[in-house]
Amino acid sequence: MLVFNFFYYYNSKELHTNYQLLGGVFTITLCLLHFYNILKGSLKENPLKAKFFWISTGFFFYFLGTLPFFGILRLLVEKDIIFAEQYYVLVKSFSIYLYSLIAIDFYIQWKYQR
Repeated sequence: MLVFNFFYYYNSKELHTNYQLLGGVFTITLCLLHFYNILKGSLKENPLKAKFFWISTGFFFYFLGTLPFFGILRLLVEKDIIFAEQYYVLVKSFSIYLYSLIAIDFYIQWKYQR
């Protein structure tokens, strides 16, 4: 379906914000399920030391912060390019936050595996 939409329905030079929206909602849903499994898990361990907790937290806040703009990105590029550039700064800030939490998770897993 992705290939069909990309080549036949949409032009290859257009922004495909519907895929970004769908992927963002899917990622937020999976992160919420992961948080639920950590809280309801049978192991009574510190959730901050759980595997992939920090990675899922980073993805959760990244997509929660940028998802409202994914839907209006095409409109922003067509109507107000200055606000679209400010959106780019926002996305880069959330990206730095996401990559820092990924690094924290890798450090914690490395520390507790030794």
